[in-house]
Amino acid sequence: MTVTPPLRASALAISLGAACLLLASHSSAYCRTRTCNPTKSNCASENGCVITGEFLHWPNGCVSFSVNQAGSPLRQISFDTADNLITDAFSKWLAADCGGGKRPALAVNNFGPTACGERGYNPKGPNSNEWMFIDSGWMPLNDAHTLALTTVTHHPTGQILDVDVEINSANSLITTDDTNVGADLESIVTHEAGHFLGLAHSEVTKATMFSSYLPGDPFMRDLDPDDVAAICAVYPAGRPVAKPSCEPRGGFTQQCLEELSTGGCGCHVASSGGKCVPSGRRTLPLTTSGFVLMGAAFVLWVRRRRQTPRAGFAPR
Repeated sequence: MTVTPPLRASALAISLGAACLLLASHSSAYCRTRTCNPTKSNCASENGCVITGEFLHWPNGCVSFSVNQAGSPLRQISFDTADNLITDAFSKWLAADCGGGKRPALAVNNFGPTACGERGYNPKGPNSNEWMFIDSGWMPLNDAHTLALTTVTHHPTGQILDVDVEINSANSLITTDDTNVGADLESIVTHEAGHFLGLAHSEVTKATMFSSYLPGDPFMRDLDPDDVAAICAVYPAGRPVAKPSCEPRGGFTQQCLEELSTGGCGCHVASSGGKCVPSGRRTLPLTTSGFVLMGAAFVLWVRRRRQTPRAGFAPR
């Protein structure tokens, strides 16, 4: 997602290539993320959405997430506040009415606080799908105006293996109440939760998954019909699931990984068509035993008023 300049979030977090599904009537404009990485391949696009590759999705009937125990001391956001807002964000997506009283066929469990605070995926051991605030040292490659960055690790078949969400509290005036609203945390995490679940940016301006965000406007807190259509398409009732387990691949850990790859780079792709560059934080292999890392192409950008809209999630 993006605010005035681009704040990348899976992005609010980030922007990876995504596939767009349009109804015949063109009444929907949502996009789903695909395995084709525009920075590495010549991905076909249609109506702003990548249409090459497999759709990203969680294969199990349940997935877990965790919130870093530190919260954001800089913005005075406690763990409990962040944990509650992120939990509520997932609840909104899972409460979507898919018709006939049906809900998206996925459960999301909160596995409690973590103590790592760095993104990364361990193909040989336990993991956590961690949400964290970055109070200092926000990576220059992500751009200071990126609100959030969502990094998705997936298998070539489109099965999501791991997701980490970083929120740019270092450069963003993030707020949590209904007065003097700045970069609204509830809006940011609801948008990023959409990326976490496999959605890309929408062209519907009032959708939670729209690529631009105007600080002070909390409209992304609530799902638009376009968002509902999107999540119901990814997790339709009766879909086959690999297993009911909610545990991360390799098991769950609250700590940082001890064994990380030392040869590769974490690829983060800005929705504005950014380049793949070394992450500078935890080393993430682009490929490990067939597992492919897609830098979160989900970015929340913040655009300045009257600024030309950008492809990422930016403020208006």
